[in-house]
Amino acid sequence: MATADRHVPLSSEAPSRRDGAVIAVRPVDAAHGVIVTVSGSVSAPDATELGEHLRREFDREPSVVVVDLSAVPACDGAGLEVLSQVRDRARTSGIALHLVHLGAPDARAWLADARLL
Repeated sequence: MATADRHVPLSSEAPSRRDGAVIAVRPVDAAHGVIVTVSGSVSAPDATELGEHLRREFDREPSVVVVDLSAVPACDGAGLEVLSQVRDRARTSGIALHLVHLGAPDARAWLADARLL
């Protein structure tokens, strides 16, 4: 199984920005899917770029998209809206979407509050 990590800063500022989110996209060839790992707080500018990355992955029509949010301590309304839109697109396109928090209490709390779990 060939995989390749692509680390892409989600901020329009330099990657050294400490409070911006970072995304890593790893194709999973055996499952015809992708794992998207997000770390850091997701604010409005980050949410816009996250949405673009997720839409690009969905345009490739994978069978499954896993979004690992275990390293995201907070996500504002814009980020939650992006995740809701992605969830809706997954439902209408038949792509399995998994928002994974891996037991991280912060991520679980804001995902539950937004009714995304």
